[in-house]
Amino acid sequence: MNPMERHKIFFQLFVLLAALFINSFFFRGDFNFLKKNVSVPPLKKNDYIPEPSVSASSTLVVRLNTGEALYQKNADEKRAIASLTKLMTGALLFEQTDPLALITFDEDTKKLSDPTAKKSEVPVGETIKWEDAAKLLLVESDNDAAFAIAEASSSVADFVRAMNQKAAEIGMPQTHFANPAGIDDSKNYSTAADLQKLIRYIYEKHNELWGITRTVAGEIISVSGKEYHFASTNQLLKEMPDKIYGGKTGMTDEAQGALILLYQPMPRETVSIIILGSRDRFQDARNIMQWLNAAFVWPQPKSK
Repeated sequence: MNPMERHKIFFQLFVLLAALFINSFFFRGDFNFLKKNVSVPPLKKNDYIPEPSVSASSTLVVRLNTGEALYQKNADEKRAIASLTKLMTGALLFEQTDPLALITFDEDTKKLSDPTAKKSEVPVGETIKWEDAAKLLLVESDNDAAFAIAEASSSVADFVRAMNQKAAEIGMPQTHFANPAGIDDSKNYSTAADLQKLIRYIYEKHNELWGITRTVAGEIISVSGKEYHFASTNQLLKEMPDKIYGGKTGMTDEAQGALILLYQPMPRETVSIIILGSRDRFQDARNIMQWLNAAFVWPQPKSK
């Protein structure tokens, strides 16, 4: 065998091995392989720092850069999730709605929402832009906005079916939605572990949604030219505006206090905090954030 033939055989073997390598990681569906192996400085933990004190029944704290769970408590426990449901409604709003779409608040929109639940200032018959509906949904957490979005998409029943289909696609086996707002229903539930998958999905596919949730207050202007005020239900935004990347609140009789918070202890470091069934969700979040700062040595960002 001459050198040229040997070279050709070696090259063919190299191509074959490379193809097998790519197949083993990508064609099996593991499209996060490269992301998982990006070099991220590990966290150093101060083991003498006790775990955070939380009243919540279920909690999960994850470093988004690596997917590492830093703290968890009953993360697989099914619970009512109240208005955390609206994160899925918001994700579908981004995916299914035409950028020029308008959302109308009709009489059914107001009736479908729980009479005792939070509603926007927008009256029956008023029409707003879809991005303004997103603000009412995600910032002020208005139930009528959730139902208006669902009705504008198709019907409430079809929209809820789409919510459950998306949950299955994301890989949320312990989750089921019964309405787009998170009104208490035995068929509207999730787990902290499942909600973490929704957080990751939005973070990667619709990151602008988290930007909306950072809004403290503002006004929207309807198609008719009328102005309506909205304000965030997340009181932590005013306390630490430079540290909160995004979040969503929830509160019902069955769910008690619920909260999702994306906290940044350092630039380019985001930690997701999920709190379910809490007697004081904001204090639980404060305790967790203080613990994160004390229990870990966060890598300093490299100067450019």
